[in-house]
Amino acid sequence: MTRKPVTIGEHEFPTQKAATEYAKTILSKWWGQRIRRYGFADTRSVPVTDGDDHQFLKSLFYRHPDAKSKVREAKQDGQKLRGFAVGKHPKYGKPCLWLRTNEEPLSVPFSLFRSV
Repeated sequence: MTRKPVTIGEHEFPTQKAATEYAKTILSKWWGQRIRRYGFADTRSVPVTDGDDHQFLKSLFYRHPDAKSKVREAKQDGQKLRGFAVGKHPKYGKPCLWLRTNEEPLSVPFSLFRSV
């Protein structure tokens, strides 16, 4: 079986696994920021403020099979998208990527695994 390279934004990866690992390092980096700032039990999220990470996550997000419906969901009631954040998934308690809007709390999670 041949391995197909994956391109996400300006990043090229030799395999889907390599792309997933890179995305997980970004998630882990910002999850660590959240833990240091708020502690593990807190439900608040931390915004992704690094420009390179933001651009990668934007490209990753638009690969998600439900990206358009998630944007519509985030923009309901006149909300504006502001970027991305990392927080705790309310159902599973694990690190999760969220679309940020001008209203808190964040309400639209997305899976990096489905996006790669």
